[in-house]
Amino acid sequence: MIADIILLLAGIVVAVVATILVARNKNKKLSPVKILSQIALIWGGFITVIKLLLLTYLVEQADPDFLVKIFVSFRPLLLGVLVKFVCIPFEKHGTKEANEVSTNAASPSPVSELLSRREKEVAILAARGYTNTQIADELYISVATVKRHLATIFEKLKINSRRELKNIL
Repeated sequence: MIADIILLLAGIVVAVVATILVARNKNKKLSPVKILSQIALIWGGFITVIKLLLLTYLVEQADPDFLVKIFVSFRPLLLGVLVKFVCIPFEKHGTKEANEVSTNAASPSPVSELLSRREKEVAILAARGYTNTQIADELYISVATVKRHLATIFEKLKINSRRELKNIL
């Protein structure tokens, strides 16, 4: 169990550092909680797959403890899932931008009557200068979905650019 925790933590640290370095090179702002949440699950699954491959290779004959060994091999994945679930409440609500999105989206205005909740979130982030990729990352949607939301927003508000969107909001 301790070896599983050490492997999981070591993998998370390496992956977090790599992610931060890549994000810094691309001038992206990523929440540490969001990074931890994404990496913990992936790294736990990776360790589990490796352990299962080793286990099935080493244990060729079926013995009574085989199922117990398989269950024990899933510990890193279960730890990764645990970290993911612990991080979920903090992923969006822990960042200043996400809190501002939710408060701004709740404020009554003519724009808020025209747009859906998700369109308001996309509009606010776009008005702040976020790129489509950054909006997609922040809201956990695809870039294509962001583009569709922006097209709908522009159509509903009868505008043609993000600059006009910024002026409206």
